[in-house]
Amino acid sequence: GVPEADEVYRVVKAIPESVKEQCSTGWVSHTKSASNEVMWQRYTEYLQNVSSPLFKAACPFGDITARMAKWVTCHLGAAHPACENSKVWFGSELIGVADEMQLPLSIVFITFENSQWAWLWHDLWSVSRQAADHGILRVEADMIHMARQFDQCQSTGEDTGWPWASMQQELRESETGMVMLEEGFNDWDMKLQECPMGSLVIVLGQLFVLSTSLSEEVEGLAGRLLPALAVAESLMNHLTGGRLEPMLLMAYTSWDVATMWAVVTLRLQWKEGGKYTSHYQHKPFRLDFWQAELVKPDREDLLYRVSLSAEGMQQALTQDLRKAQQSPALRSITSALWTVQHMTNEEAGPNRLVLLAMVFSDRIARFMPGYLARAEGFDLLRKFIFSCQDEASLGICTQKHKYPALCVAGNIPSTSSKYTAM
Repeated sequence: GVPEADEVYRVVKAIPESVKEQCSTGWVSHTKSASNEVMWQRYTEYLQNVSSPLFKAACPFGDITARMAKWVTCHLGAAHPACENSKVWFGSELIGVADEMQLPLSIVFITFENSQWAWLWHDLWSVSRQAADHGILRVEADMIHMARQFDQCQSTGEDTGWPWASMQQELRESETGMVMLEEGFNDWDMKLQECPMGSLVIVLGQLFVLSTSLSEEVEGLAGRLLPALAVAESLMNHLTGGRLEPMLLMAYTSWDVATMWAVVTLRLQWKEGGKYTSHYQHKPFRLDFWQAELVKPDREDLLYRVSLSAEGMQQALTQDLRKAQQSPALRSITSALWTVQHMTNEEAGPNRLVLLAMVFSDRIARFMPGYLARAEGFDLLRKFIFSCQDEASLGICTQKHKYPALCVAGNIPSTSSKYTAM
């Protein structure tokens, strides 16, 4: 019942290209217009089916992105029942993810920026703006006027106000887009009230600068971004009576938030010569396990399981395997544990031992036959689980391990996989 995140990603990734094609051709004929209508209707129906509590729990970043994509398709095609409530509140929803996972806002933002979904946010914002410029975004005129009114920046006083208009002009003329971004955060609350979108550009610009020079300051500044985005959304909701929504504002804002966001994403995922460099984050963040499986472990359940007899543990693992909603990685680990438990019943008690090793790459996998033979010499193979993070290691493990069921398949060749498996 839960769609694969990679499938959703591929579908959403295709939407910006479809928008660009329509912008380049326009509504050239009745036939072309009708075919576009059908295309956007199909996209909308697919994305509506994607949205569910199960997909949100399994892939929170993907869920937000899919709903952003649905907003785009709803405003390019004819009315559809799924479009009645298509609002997406970026900042507030990412803060909600942080609260649910009990993680600092800075970590959630940086994690998101290192996911595959970050680029799609930029693409969806950009094509919304492009569609608005070409007049093919279906939005009521008064809503466009409301968006442009909200986008205007007003200084609150001669001594404390910022020259927002001149700053925006300098940013447009600058090749780097970094004019005045060395400014501090004095009177930050006031800046947000004066110019929410301009303030977001300032934070993003400073994040870019710090990520290349003072990376130790990135987390502190990243913690400001989501609250700033949430404040902008709150102001928008309050001042327009809930009529204006973030995606609409992104389509008509005069501040190029989308490009600045992409610049920060590029820097936090920076590669050089095909390899990730030693900037703030070394590689995009992905895991084999669903986030709900790694966060908030049930301490009472863990203590209860430690006290179980061999028969009781076998029954508990059997019940775990019958659960419908779990990641393939968790199911594989649970199955391997069930096998170990079945083969080591005579070792019942609180000190049962299970060994876990993680392996990936051809270079390391070639040592596995000798390693497995050594483990067998010590009679350890029946309690030795291998987390194999690529096809090379999995192939050798299943061929050479005396108990192939203890070779668990993974997809993320990273040392983090060992800790999540544990």
